[in-house]
Amino acid sequence: MPSVTVIKESPDVNSFRATSIKGMFDIPSTEKKRFEITVDLPDNDDWQIGLIYGASGSGKTSIAQQVYGEENIMTGLKWEQPCILDDFDKSFKVEDVVNALTSVGLSSAPLWLLPYDKLSNGQKFRADMARIILEKDFVVVDEFTSVVDRTVAKSVSVAVSKYIRRTGKKVVFLSCHDDIIDWLQPDWHLNTTTKTLSGALRRRPEIQCNIYECSYKAFRSFAQFHYMSGDINKSARCYLVTALIDGREKEVGFFSTLPLVHHLKKNWQRGHRTVVLPDFQGLGIGNRMIESVAELIYKKQGTRFCATTSSPALVKYRLKHKDKWLLKHAPHMKAANGGKIKIKTSTGRLTTSWEYIPEGLRKLRA
Repeated sequence: MPSVTVIKESPDVNSFRATSIKGMFDIPSTEKKRFEITVDLPDNDDWQIGLIYGASGSGKTSIAQQVYGEENIMTGLKWEQPCILDDFDKSFKVEDVVNALTSVGLSSAPLWLLPYDKLSNGQKFRADMARIILEKDFVVVDEFTSVVDRTVAKSVSVAVSKYIRRTGKKVVFLSCHDDIIDWLQPDWHLNTTTKTLSGALRRRPEIQCNIYECSYKAFRSFAQFHYMSGDINKSARCYLVTALIDGREKEVGFFSTLPLVHHLKKNWQRGHRTVVLPDFQGLGIGNRMIESVAELIYKKQGTRFCATTSSPALVKYRLKHKDKWLLKHAPHMKAANGGKIKIKTSTGRLTTSWEYIPEGLRKLRA
């Protein structure tokens, strides 16, 4: 492991105010103020995610500047357009931008149409991460998670980590916080306070979720976060989802179903309202919530589940898990027999239609 020594010097100040403070606190005058730190860094390039963390003033940024170059350190972005989609580099397709935003947990389409200054701090942070990682093959991100709630910090760390590894990018994060290590899963992490380098990955903490049947009235706490509608059918079967995070049980999601009105599919339920609170997006809670309810209603009543969605995140997940999800109709796709599948629309939105395959039926299908 190569050692890196960073030395920073600054001249002594002898102004009236500075001299007064020196006398007040008995600070000796010197010709120069000197900061020096020597640390080890990885000796190969076989990594994608690095983390340099430690107390403020411990040398994180100085190390990054010397090792990776000041030009590679991203400290801020200009957001000037009336819609955040238009702030991304024009060389990227709309699909690329949507995929980046969705991958970091900013998956609500109405939010994409807002200007940056109308987003919450957590949403701004996710937008920053999407744009930085999409537009750069290598980048150093300073002040990572420093301006967001620690729950948001952990959920974004999970989402960003998956996104980086999937796209083959390389990113070094600088942070004052060590609570993100297990969630970010860096290939190496350097503690500038203790000057220790660690390379072994630790297992990401499991998130224990609980599902409770509830009244439709519980939707009131989630209505404002639904991308399409704040209404709910009073006859819907409703479920409240909580997660155990940092030893505390927190409400994180809401899901509801309605009977499917179809002459060929009796005793089926369809998805109605799906909401994961913004602070917890990117942790995979939405998919787990939907699948858990689908398994529950099948085991209890033998009821099958189907869903129609236009969410890029849900579509991507279901295409990846073909053992669980059967694609019935999808925009811009061809059927196996060569004929075109009709594009289904819901209030003008392109949608995909799916059937969930319960665990007990997967062997039969195989």
